[in-house]
Amino acid sequence: MAQIQIKPKNILEPSEKVLRMYEAVHSFMLEKRDISTIKVVDITSAAEIGKGTAYEYFSSKEEIIASAMAYEYKNKITELVNCMFAQSGFKNRVMNVMDWIYDNQEYNQLFSHIFNEVMGEPRLLLIGSSIKQLESGNEAQTTAEDLKGGCRMMDDCVKYLDSIVSRLMQEAYDEGVITETDSTKRNITAMSGMIQYGCMLMMESHRQMSVMTDEQLRQFIYGNIIKCLN
Repeated sequence: MAQIQIKPKNILEPSEKVLRMYEAVHSFMLEKRDISTIKVVDITSAAEIGKGTAYEYFSSKEEIIASAMAYEYKNKITELVNCMFAQSGFKNRVMNVMDWIYDNQEYNQLFSHIFNEVMGEPRLLLIGSSIKQLESGNEAQTTAEDLKGGCRMMDDCVKYLDSIVSRLMQEAYDEGVITETDSTKRNITAMSGMIQYGCMLMMESHRQMSVMTDEQLRQFIYGNIIKCLN
């Protein structure tokens, strides 16, 4: 079987100045800054470039942040895929994914929260093909065009991740671990299992006693995937 392509295709690496802006947005995210209060000048100051330079690449603050989040998402997927394929064998690869989810659970929750704010925060009201943003009591127009770069990059990442899951599940089928031939059912089952594991980790973090050990939970999730696909 052909070697796994570890890096998403069709996603161009940013220029140095754009990368510095992305890194600035990422640092704000880790500092848990309120994304809605960040201004273009905050981003460019942290990136140590002129404010006008930002508009050579982006049309608005929203486009910078959406693109930065999408780029970060691409990097995390690349990291996840490298972790997944560090070992051979379907079970080992599933366990590697759960290792990654466990090690990144706090970061993943933070990223998901901020991503939801950026792509669908309550202050952004989608009306037809435009997005109206309310800032300081003044109605400012931000068209959907402002977010399309980040959304396009996100779409490419999702397609890439889907192709990786398809490859993983095809390998499981070739190994004789599963018998399900429907690729959609295989992908949904695998992704659902990983989401379930992440949700259980989040729930257990708020409880003093665990119903299962982490190892028992992992074996339970893996066992359910196998049962559903045989």
